[in-house]
Amino acid sequence: MGSVKCGIVVGDGATLELIRKTPLAKQYSGRLTSSSFRAPGDTLDGFGSGDNFLRGHGVQFVQGRLTSHMCGILEQVDRLLRVRPLHIRFAPATGDVVIGRVTDVAKGHWKLDISSRLSGNLHLSSVDLPGREQRRRTAMDEMNMRNLYGQNDLISAEVQSSQLGASTVLHTRNLKYGCLSQGQLISITPALVKRVHQHFYRFPQVTGGTTVEFVLARNGLIFVGARAVVNAGNIAKDDTGCCSSALSRLLREYICRISNTVRVFALLSLSINPHIIWEMSEKSVDWGFEPKEILTSTFQKLVLTKYVEINYEGNNK
Repeated sequence: MGSVKCGIVVGDGATLELIRKTPLAKQYSGRLTSSSFRAPGDTLDGFGSGDNFLRGHGVQFVQGRLTSHMCGILEQVDRLLRVRPLHIRFAPATGDVVIGRVTDVAKGHWKLDISSRLSGNLHLSSVDLPGREQRRRTAMDEMNMRNLYGQNDLISAEVQSSQLGASTVLHTRNLKYGCLSQGQLISITPALVKRVHQHFYRFPQVTGGTTVEFVLARNGLIFVGARAVVNAGNIAKDDTGCCSSALSRLLREYICRISNTVRVFALLSLSINPHIIWEMSEKSVDWGFEPKEILTSTFQKLVLTKYVEINYEGNNK
């Protein structure tokens, strides 16, 4: 497998020319070269201290020379030099779909870890009651909060409001939001997840049958698992988790196949497109790859080549 530099794989056939065509590289004005990458401690050659260059984010003076102190891409705006990091913390915005894990059940609300600087708050008034009852929440509802979501439960929600320096307020007032279980959770850099019209997808199995749920969250968390069974407006839950039903071996293998395809896209710094993910997982079957073989360098080369072909054909239409 090729080496990873600043989140982009180089070597093993993944040439700089192919990397230039990836969506992550296109953000950087199309002037991506090997000298654009900066690691902590790298000196900025060609920018002397006497040239009156301004130090921006990620740049500092060390022994009279401009030096980078983070991993990222060097950018120059007039006389301002800065290093833009590739991996940044998620900054929630109103309307973003997120996946979070319950860390605490407090009075009248749940606290969720949403991979942001501050935790997310899901208030009891922002969730649907059993049977989708429309009424005021009572003290009994607060006592039964753990019957809805308990600690370590994985939840998909939407950002209701977010203010700078304050916690993020979430809600699950929709049947598509709620508890997630019986699947795999993949964590990637949020920069690879774009804001799209739809963040919930259902992939049919290769041989038909049960569909697979694909949740693409803006905070860099992707859930691939069995489609949740909704009962009376809420996901059936017992003491051991959100759902309790055995999955077939074929369904588990298909979940692993899609999950490993997502990991390959993240390793190659390719933006996550659910339709291309599903297409590549289908191609892996045609190419004769087992789910565990998808993570090999051979499959990565095929994915990168096919991805460039798809984008090239789309741009020429």
